[in-house]
Amino acid sequence: MSFDLMIKNGTLATPTELRRADLLIRDGKISAVLDPGTPLGGIDVKRTIDAAGLVVLPGMVDLHVHIGEPGKTEKEDATTGTQCAAAGGVTTIAVMPNCIPPVNSKERLLERAALLREKSFVDFALLGGAGGESLDTIREQAEAGAVGYKSYVGPYRDERRGLICQDTADMYQVMEISSEIDRFIGWHCEDTVTQGLLKNRLLEAGRVDYAAYYESRPEFTESLATVSLLEIARETGGLLYLVHMSSPWALLVSDMYRQNGANVWIETCPHYLMLNETHTAQYGPYAQVAPPLRSPESMERMW
Repeated sequence: MSFDLMIKNGTLATPTELRRADLLIRDGKISAVLDPGTPLGGIDVKRTIDAAGLVVLPGMVDLHVHIGEPGKTEKEDATTGTQCAAAGGVTTIAVMPNCIPPVNSKERLLERAALLREKSFVDFALLGGAGGESLDTIREQAEAGAVGYKSYVGPYRDERRGLICQDTADMYQVMEISSEIDRFIGWHCEDTVTQGLLKNRLLEAGRVDYAAYYESRPEFTESLATVSLLEIARETGGLLYLVHMSSPWALLVSDMYRQNGANVWIETCPHYLMLNETHTAQYGPYAQVAPPLRSPESMERMW
């Protein structure tokens, strides 16, 4: 019997435990899990990796990946983005629809799939775009292979055409359709109307420092956007995927809805657990994210 790869002497992470084990792999799949030192007998292994002192993990799935290509390759293209995923142990990515032109129809989805099929170094799935302008194409995107959608509440950018909901009526219709076709929608939760008011006040006061950016997007603006979506998800039964949550209060409210029957998934990011607004002076524009970094107290509460 022949195997392509053996990973030996590692500490294997399973859903229930950490244990020493050797793995045998054939055709890219785990074929056997052995106790360390198990005699191989007549087994032929083409390649062996000694993982002594290392933890052996499954390949990770990242449901929130932005690949700039097409249209935004100054940020990242399909080659560099998927190489980075592979280097970090991410073997499957779900690619967000924000590109130029954005993925907001069956044709655009199939074009993106062809691009990634040619250039990707890892497995991939595609998210479509869902918004007030794309109500007529949400179903066809699912039929073409979209595993879910991304949506925003707020102003337009070129890469967000067809991904924008202007109001709660748009949000309701989008969630209603997604519920009928059993697809999730990832939502960026920030109340841009209130943020615009605060931003203008700071600009009128002559504030153009980095801290002004964070002050224009306080935590409660995340909660404002989140609660509307939670109510709509509860009413429609739609699968709501709350992305990059940074506010512990919004997180607490979201978890309450989830525990009471709403179909809600919750995501945060490493920077909301490891960094806070005090790092702004240290990292400058590299710490400018949306939603912004929060206070040290909120960072601790996110844990």
